[in-house]
Amino acid sequence: MSLHGIDVLESSTYCRADPELQGGRNACWEAICKLTEASGLDTITSVQNLTKIALDRLEASIAMRKQAVGMDDRLIAEEQQVQLCAVLNVRYYSLRCS
Repeated sequence: MSLHGIDVLESSTYCRADPELQGGRNACWEAICKLTEASGLDTITSVQNLTKIALDRLEASIAMRKQAVGMDDRLIAEEQQVQLCAVLNVRYYSLRCS
């Protein structure tokens, strides 16, 4: 998903484990959830694209977690899964309540 030319889910910081980036990363996920929750019918195509990207990323993170050898890699994959599920959950409930 691109916001003002910044590809949110393709960001180079997405998969980095730097502790100082954690707060910013969480804020980005929260912003994506809020944008998804508040999206209107005029943005349905963008939200559909975001949903597809989130599902693809979730599938990739499951494979990544199975292949992870270190605890840090497992935790990164788990964090991605939690955040991606949160985005998908917000979208599901937004659609249900519409």
